[in-house]
Amino acid sequence: FGTFLTRSGIVISVHAFGESTVGPMFLGFLVVLLVGSLGLLVTRLPLLRSEHSLESFLSREAVFLFNNVLLVGLAFAVFWGTMFPVLSEAIRGRRQTVGQGFFDQVSMPIGIALLVLTGVGPLIPWRKASPAQLRRRFAIPLVAAAVTGAALALFSDAWNNFWGAVVFMTGGFVLACISGEFWRGTKVRHAVGGVSWPVASLQLVARNRRRYGGYLVHLGIVVLFVGFAGSKGFASEGDFIMRQGDRATVAGYTVVYESAARSRTENKMTTEVQLGLFQDGRRVGTMRPARNFYPASQQPSTEVAIDTTLGRDVYLVLGALDESGQARISMFVNPLVAWLWVAGLIIFLGGLTAAWPASRRRRPEAPAPAEEAPRPAVPV
Repeated sequence: FGTFLTRSGIVISVHAFGESTVGPMFLGFLVVLLVGSLGLLVTRLPLLRSEHSLESFLSREAVFLFNNVLLVGLAFAVFWGTMFPVLSEAIRGRRQTVGQGFFDQVSMPIGIALLVLTGVGPLIPWRKASPAQLRRRFAIPLVAAAVTGAALALFSDAWNNFWGAVVFMTGGFVLACISGEFWRGTKVRHAVGGVSWPVASLQLVARNRRRYGGYLVHLGIVVLFVGFAGSKGFASEGDFIMRQGDRATVAGYTVVYESAARSRTENKMTTEVQLGLFQDGRRVGTMRPARNFYPASQQPSTEVAIDTTLGRDVYLVLGALDESGQARISMFVNPLVAWLWVAGLIIFLGGLTAAWPASRRRRPEAPAPAEEAPRPAVPV
């Protein structure tokens, strides 16, 4: 359906192609697929019915159900926001579009609910959970969420962004759930096997690869959400007109305009400025944003200067540089962007752990049958 939208030109977007004749044919193809799939589902519905019914909404089966409902809801929200211009034009005769704000408002609570389920699912039992089980398994994670929220209020201004703070609290909750599972399993193996704690932890993962690989994937999802919350919810930016020697500050980071240079090669002309990056009066980097111009194609390009740490990314963009040396600089400070890459690595390792084939134990070979002693000759 996304291919149909971009190829048919129905939705105006930077991703859409120009007008083409493939739209009607592709739509017919989609209709055939949809009708055929629904027909198969309807005719084989008795074969798809579950043999068991949902016994309780406080069960792992219910968590899977809620997870799927939320994913379907998120898909519908994206579909509705994407198609709203077309639907509004068909109904009211006037095309109305929805922006990023709509998708953020809809997807944020759904995403947080999905994040909660990644922590709840592994801890809640199958079939039905009792109140005592819920209190025992979720007391510590709830305390961890409360402590995270209190720390955000005491040591930062994170609560200025409500949804971002909720993501951090939810991340603390899920992290406590995952850590508790690793702790309990390692504790049992340490006590039973009489091995050291590190060895017990490795043996735990090695003997339950799918389970604990899945937990690592959940941990990666937590880190991914925290990275999103930091980079989107707490980003700062500023635009400045600067001359050599000027300073500009965004979110505690100061850039000093030190020099400018112009150069030309056989293929391009480059305009570059050098800025020093300072934090608390200490130089932490030298950044050189630039703009290139290619005479052959008459096309410009921008080289963004990036300074990355685990805590934040600083981006500097050169908008323009006039003949007098005056530069237009855009500065962006995005916290926790690097953790998006860390999350991808954790998810990859978790998937690799879960998919790694278990080593087959060699069965002991059966002893060879003993040779019979020769019978004495019987005289005839």
